[in-house]
Amino acid sequence: MALRNILLDKIFDDHEVFRAYSAQVQRTEFPWSMQFSIEFLPGHVSIVLDALNEFRVIVGDARVNDISAFIFWAYGAYGPSVFMFIKDLDEARTAALTERCRHFRYLAAYSCNACGSPLERENNKFCEEHSYLEGLKVAAWFDATDPQSSSAIPLFSSSDCVDSFVGDVSSLSTEEGDAQHPPDVEEAGLAVMKREELVDVWEEKGVELLEMRVSGRDYDAKVRIRGIVVGLKAHSSKKPLRQFSGVIHGLFTELRALFPNFTSVTDYIEGQCALSLATGRAIALDPVLIHSRPGLGKTLYLQHLADGLRLAPVLLVDMASAQSGAALAGSETFWANSHEGRLFWHLVTSPVANPAVVLEEIDKVSSISGGRGEKAALGALHLLLERSTARRFCDLSLPELLLDASRVLWFATCNHIELVPDPIRQRFVTFEIPSPKENEGRQIATHVFAHFLDERGLTDVLDRHLSDEVLTVLSALPPREMRKRLTSAAGRAVLTGRSHLIAEDLLGRDLCADTATLAIH
Repeated sequence: MALRNILLDKIFDDHEVFRAYSAQVQRTEFPWSMQFSIEFLPGHVSIVLDALNEFRVIVGDARVNDISAFIFWAYGAYGPSVFMFIKDLDEARTAALTERCRHFRYLAAYSCNACGSPLERENNKFCEEHSYLEGLKVAAWFDATDPQSSSAIPLFSSSDCVDSFVGDVSSLSTEEGDAQHPPDVEEAGLAVMKREELVDVWEEKGVELLEMRVSGRDYDAKVRIRGIVVGLKAHSSKKPLRQFSGVIHGLFTELRALFPNFTSVTDYIEGQCALSLATGRAIALDPVLIHSRPGLGKTLYLQHLADGLRLAPVLLVDMASAQSGAALAGSETFWANSHEGRLFWHLVTSPVANPAVVLEEIDKVSSISGGRGEKAALGALHLLLERSTARRFCDLSLPELLLDASRVLWFATCNHIELVPDPIRQRFVTFEIPSPKENEGRQIATHVFAHFLDERGLTDVLDRHLSDEVLTVLSALPPREMRKRLTSAAGRAVLTGRSHLIAEDLLGRDLCADTATLAIH
């Protein structure tokens, strides 16, 4: 009987038709893979081709023909064997390949060999409908008939069985706007979502698959997964894209005033918002990495930007933590305390399909103790920062469920960019933030003080005006230190009954006694 692959939605009438289709797609899309040992099964053809696509993305087009490259995909008594290797690959890409091998082996082990439908138990090989194929060779599957069925009628014609490959991950992209109908600019210039264009962040069949496999888990895992299913069902898998009819009125002027040394970043973000406005499409940014010496206000800048563009809620991830890999992509199911990552819930609970994530101190990932946490974090980032692979993001604790993380707006900060691994750094648009000049330092100090007064409710207690002497002291300090000194100085001024600050309040001593104190960090 003909076999239908449910993932490709294709009917294969016989073994020769299936082999012709597989060979054509492999030869057309991945000619470099013809030298490798790859066994195709009717139910797994799309999984194998997705694996080849991701191998190409991870190692790069320049190295897919490397003589040291090796891919092995075969099936044995204990399920599928998946192995991808290339010599002298950097650590991040090696970690990414290892994770992908594990992921694709899992997908194949839980998919019917004949049609690709999900299985409740690992390595069952066949779904109930095709269980009668057990023990037969692949070539015989197409001629075999179910002894319990009097006839086998194919659901669709197979005349288009050699169509273009629909399993390519690029086919999952969704148009993010309509350039023929640009949005109207509102008079107030406020950022608003335009047209409720909905895109899928996850597929409902993945939730059904989770529910199916609960029965095979231990008690703690059952409780955790049932809670996850409840959470997934409480949120819609279809979400709108954050789109703009304009930008927050005065946002970029305010950013340039508050952070004059961040002009290069501000110019880039403003340009991308202008593109969103001109095309009527969702705001889209390449991953942004801001680096400078400590204390210049990188995180504060991103907070102002997120507030101004209404990107909230924003996921903040401390990359210096040994758990940064698990925070992004969860922990694997073989751990007793396996749990989903924060990115998973950020995508599920976010009101939009393109939420924002800030990776703080990304340079610290190379100093994570023990090595395992570092590899997990690097492997997760390697996949998530590449849109083609992020479209099929899989939390390690929930391999049954694929999410689309390709629209996430990524921001990162670091102090020492040379410590960021090359494969990760190359995925970012990088901006080096210089120390502010004296006039810029004065400008920053004025705004930091005004913000401090508003935040603390001191506008009727202290004068907003800062003397030239006070500004001279503050202009020599980084923004983080400015705030610390202003906090102490405000207390001293109020204690002495003054409504204005003087230099001695900032320094704790006579300004003229030691001019070197101006540069205290």
